[in-house]
Amino acid sequence: MGTADRRFNSEEVSAIIRRALTSKSGHDEVDYDDLVEIARQSGISPGKLEAAMREEEDLGDYEKAREEWLRTRRQHFMEHFRAYAIVNGAMALMNLMTGGYPWVLWPIVGWGIGLAFDASDSLWPKECAIERGAKKILRKREKDKMTSAIKGKLKSVYDSFNS
Repeated sequence: MGTADRRFNSEEVSAIIRRALTSKSGHDEVDYDDLVEIARQSGISPGKLEAAMREEEDLGDYEKAREEWLRTRRQHFMEHFRAYAIVNGAMALMNLMTGGYPWVLWPIVGWGIGLAFDASDSLWPKECAIERGAKKILRKREKDKMTSAIKGKLKSVYDSFNS
């Protein structure tokens, strides 16, 4: 089978185009006009290109929200672990200094069970938890955008009355 007869899947096309762009210009970026021209030459309508660009942007936002949720969960776990280590370390020191019954084992084990559940949820989260967290972040971002837009409109109305 010759090169002209070969079929390429979308991942191969993407990798080949990216590699060709990088070798041409030293980076793998194109501006909007070049993208429109590539699409036109490939028989892709401007409407389909715009729809694909919106989908890619939405997917990128979703992936960033997933990463943010995972990072935040891991940071919260590390804060929980740090508190566990400091507090239980101080109590263990007090128990050693006062002697007697090793009462410190009870809070270490009790809190440790909670910490283990937190570790499980933070370090090995279920996919549905990640999706739920990412969607919550995206909803909050959308709400913040709308709130900001409303505040901007109200400010412009207020400014027009005061001038």
